[in-house]
Amino acid sequence: MIIQDTEGSDCTEAGEYLILIDGDILTMTRIYDPCPGRGGTEGVMTMQRV
Repeated sequence: MIIQDTEGSDCTEAGEYLILIDGDILTMTRIYDPCPGRGGTEGVMTMQRV
């Protein structure tokens, strides 16, 4: 998946992430992203459906 901030951020370049869905959990793992604020230091974002 390609994600990109269009406003509200100092970095508006596109980042590429691998998506994994396991039940109610969505995990996005950074493949490449020049914006250091996305994905944290480990490059992983996890979200749970509520």
